[in-house]
Amino acid sequence: MSAEEAQSLSDLKARLKELNSKAYYLLVALTVIYLKAPPTILLKTALIFTVIAAVPPLQDFTQPNSYRGLNSVRWFKFAFLWLAFLCTLGWAACSLAMTTTGAENQASTTPAAAQQNKPAQAPPDTEARIKAVEDKADHGLMEKEYIERTQKDTRDFYQTAFLAELGIFSILAIIIGLVGKFGVDHIVSARLSEASTTLRTDLTDKFAQEFQALKNSNADELKRLEAALISQIAKQVGESETRSAYAFLYAQGLSYGVSGDHKSARMRFREALEIYTRSPTCFTRRNVVPGALADLFRAIKFTNTQDFVENARKELEDPWYNNIEDDLPILAVTFEELAPILRERKPTKRPQKE
Repeated sequence: MSAEEAQSLSDLKARLKELNSKAYYLLVALTVIYLKAPPTILLKTALIFTVIAAVPPLQDFTQPNSYRGLNSVRWFKFAFLWLAFLCTLGWAACSLAMTTTGAENQASTTPAAAQQNKPAQAPPDTEARIKAVEDKADHGLMEKEYIERTQKDTRDFYQTAFLAELGIFSILAIIIGLVGKFGVDHIVSARLSEASTTLRTDLTDKFAQEFQALKNSNADELKRLEAALISQIAKQVGESETRSAYAFLYAQGLSYGVSGDHKSARMRFREALEIYTRSPTCFTRRNVVPGALADLFRAIKFTNTQDFVENARKELEDPWYNNIEDDLPILAVTFEELAPILRERKPTKRPQKE
């Protein structure tokens, strides 16, 4: 949604809010008038139109951000509010006309009654004529006084009616203002505050749940990574210790061989190879087995050169050499006299490799 569309939607919502406020005010005013004044057709029609414009929750049947739907609701409320306003004006005009007609009827009724009460004509003689002239003069004075009194009463009546109408409209304006200030606005503000509090609470709970779930997930992941790291470190430490032990024993074998203690050197080379066979994954086979194996049999040879072949045969009879069977042929390259013995080992049973 672009900035211009968002601004248009915001203005439309503001207009709808203003129309709803006016509908509420008019509904309250017509309700008060309906309870106090005689219920005429115009007044009932205006009240019905106002109820149609104010009460139905039409906005709940449209999307909150649908400009077309909200605009249709606005025109619906606008049309019915104008109809209610026109009916209200018609009712006010009819009430004022009825008040004026009643006053004129009252003013015209009194002179007619006076004419009916006029005394009969005197006989046509002199005294009767004089009496009639005097009566006419008195009647003229009385009629003049009556007309003046009637005009004064009519003027006072219109003034009183005007003041009464003015008072009624003033009271209605005050009531509408008070209702709008402390009634509808207060209710709307309370509803908005309640909805805002509920929304804030729901969002807080949702964020707390999401944060706790994320925290638990991170804790589990951290524990898993920690366990994997500890396992890897332990594995690396074990491999490092194994390689260090091999290197230490092999170095001791070399030092014993240099010093002439070939028997001790033989034992150290054998122990070094046993370490390899227990953990072969810690070493590179071609860099470990051939050299250590050659040094082992070299120590056997230097211990007793004359019985080297027999001693080598006895050494190779140990089942332990089955673990490095594939590396034994290299001894025939270094020690040619061991080739027959190595050929004799071929039929020996070797453990199956997985």
